[in-house]
Amino acid sequence: ALSGKDPSRAERVAAYAARQLAVSVVAAELARECEVRISYLPGQARPVAVEVDGFGTEAAPEEEIAAALTRAADLRLAAVVERMELRALPARHGGRFYRRLSRAGHFGREDLALPWDAPLALG
Repeated sequence: ALSGKDPSRAERVAAYAARQLAVSVVAAELARECEVRISYLPGQARPVAVEVDGFGTEAAPEEEIAAALTRAADLRLAAVVERMELRALPARHGGRFYRRLSRAGHFGREDLALPWDAPLALG
């Protein structure tokens, strides 16, 4: 899903959005562990499904957490690209941002201050 360097690819944007939502759930202490799945259909700006799995660690029903996520974040693909500034990241990193990601991983990197690892406020 993360091959190539184009930040406009739906698979890449959805993976980053799902990561940010999962990080947000854990940061808000709605679950100790979390996986978020987002499904998009071609030609539709908004996801057709947002699913949460708290692996039994959730503090509220998973459906309620998913609803809170969709209220807290604009999940239209273009809005995610804008919120995370995906098109601007390469220029800020000497044109090598996505290449650096491919070598050492896309998630949990402390050396790059990744926007999808920053939690959203779920209030």
